[in-house]
Amino acid sequence: MLQAGHYTLLLVILIAIGWAMNKAAINAVYTSERRTKFVLGYTVFMALWIGYVSILAATGFLADFSLPPKLVLFVVLPAFAIIAWFFTAKRFRDVIDGFPIAFTVYYQSFRIVVELLILGLYKEGMGPELMTFEGRNFDILAGLSAPIIGYLAYNRKVLSHKAVIVWNICCLLLLANIVFIFISLIVRPQLWGYDGIPISLDFPRLPYVYIAAAFMPTAVFMHVFSIRKSLKAMRGG
Repeated sequence: MLQAGHYTLLLVILIAIGWAMNKAAINAVYTSERRTKFVLGYTVFMALWIGYVSILAATGFLADFSLPPKLVLFVVLPAFAIIAWFFTAKRFRDVIDGFPIAFTVYYQSFRIVVELLILGLYKEGMGPELMTFEGRNFDILAGLSAPIIGYLAYNRKVLSHKAVIVWNICCLLLLANIVFIFISLIVRPQLWGYDGIPISLDFPRLPYVYIAAAFMPTAVFMHVFSIRKSLKAMRGG
């Protein structure tokens, strides 16, 4: 059940982002042919990324917590580099402008499920309680607040773009907190009172690796999207 939850959530978020990308292409007034190519490009790119990560995880290559951690070096950092490339490449400017702004906020609701999956990992003995919302991980607050912020900002229109930006920054800090906890548990577990690394080597394997390879990066991706579009809206763009 725990493994099925990871695979199911991965499929759901990829389809959801694909829908939003298609909507962005429509809003950017792409021709039907160009829109098809764009969505196909997104599909191929994500398939290659998931394939790349899955191969690394399936071979056990990432199941090594010696410094520097391979999961960070070969998955997390490349994911952030891809996000930076997307937002700086001129070819995506029209799509960024046409991307549905409400989606960037509502999307973060998926983090409720992520936190339940992380709780499941703790229950299965793959990590400490510290990493869950029963411990020091408060990221579930981002997921719980997302539909409220989205509704007030884009349905009722009673929250300003500035308020949405502040919410995004707070949520990024919540995400940074759990990333810090995870990395410190590997690099310096003594900070939390552990003599050794309390995270199972099953964590960087399938399907749990998708937490670091897809769930966390797409959350960051949507926060950056939301902040960028809110700033542009404030400037009247």
